Amino acid sequence: MDKSRFGFNILIIFVFLFTIVVLGINSSLSIDEANSPSWDVSFGSVEVVNSKAYDIVNPKVNEKSTSINGGSFVLKSSDDSISYKINVINKGSVDAKITQFVIPEPNCSNLNCEGLEYDLIYDDGSLVKRGDILKSNEGKNIYLRFRYNGNISEPISVNDVKLYIDYKER
Repeated sequence: MDKSRFGFNILIIFVFLFTIVVLGINSSLSIDEANSPSWDVSFGSVEVVNSKAYDIVNPKVNEKSTSINGGSFVLKSSDDSISYKINVINKGSVDAKITQFVIPEPNCSNLNCEGLEYDLIYDDGSLVKRGDILKSNEGKNIYLRFRYNGNISEPISVNDVKLYIDYKER
């Protein structure tokens, strides 16, 4: 067999193997998007409910996220309180689980917010906790509640209300 013919055959075999490998990789990477899981968990809205507070500024939802910030209010007496109703929506195709949530201490006119109590609950009054599940294509209402435990001698301005909730795939 002549050397040029042998080199040509090797080249043909190399091109053939290369084509098979490339086609195999491309076919294994194609994903049917209609059946692939999707992730879309976010806060839908925030509104004030059950308020006995003054000068209320509603916190804003950070775009397509599960965090809010920028809320404020004033408490003038010890029975004053406020609740923010937050709608959490899972538009994705996979269930979501709370890995952590943080309610940073707001800024208060009495500097350290001593006596200001706050919690995060569901419609039924149960506390929000790590590990809670938000099923796919469902939503829940949660309430961020603030109340003052003690006597108020002068109005307390509460600023920079924030909430962060981290979800991960269940």
